[in-house]
Formats: sequence, C-alpha cells, structure tokens
Amino acid sequence: MPVDVYNQLFDNCDNIDYIFHELPISVSQDEKEAAQQTIGFIDEAPFKSREASCKPIARKFFKSKGKEILAADVYFSDKCKGYIFFKDNKPVFANQISPSGVNFYNNIIAQTSNIQQ
Repeated sequence: MPVDVYNQLFDNCDNIDYIFHELPISVSQDEKEAAQQTIGFIDEAPFKSREASCKPIARKFFKSKGKEILAADVYFSDKCKGYIFFKDNKPVFANQISPSGVNFYNNIIAQTSNIQQ
C-alpha cells in the first residue's frame, strides 16, 4: 500500500467493520481513534507469499462517513498473516499484518474460543 493511500485511510476512516467467515462474531469499530489504531495493524511489508491452503478468516470494511472506501480480506493462520485490499472489488494492495495486529487477532480468536466452550 502506498504511503499516501495509508495516510488518507488513517486521516479519513472513521468506522471499520469485520465480518468473520467461521467465527460466530462480527466486530464494528465506530470511533475514529479505534479505527486509526486498527489501521496501524497494516504493516509496511508486502504480503507476497501465501500457501495454497491459506483462506481469509474475515472481510474488513474501511468506511468514512458511512461510505466504504476500502475493503480487505484478512488472512490469519500459521502460514500466512496479511491483508489483500480491494477497491471496487478488485485487488489493489497486499500487506502483512503488524505484530500489534497479530496480538489483536489472537485475542479475538481466544475470546471466541471461550464463548464457544
């Protein structure tokens, strides 16, 4: 993701919604500060290699004033941790998940596991 796109996303995004494919939850962050913290989960490093077995665990929607500005598939497994970003349903960027993002997704999965038990 180019730096200017990242900066625009950071400056303008005020809501992020997650729809998890296999987990029995969805997450919505509707405060700008929470959205900015979550945008920080986007690492500078490109997300290049993915195992064929890697499947996205969620779709993440970035919004500004109620309008979707970017979406991303979230890949999070032992073999792949990254985002593939979409604009108008076409892949445009791919970045790794930052260490703080890894902690976030590990916490979500752990909390969900506790709920399911």
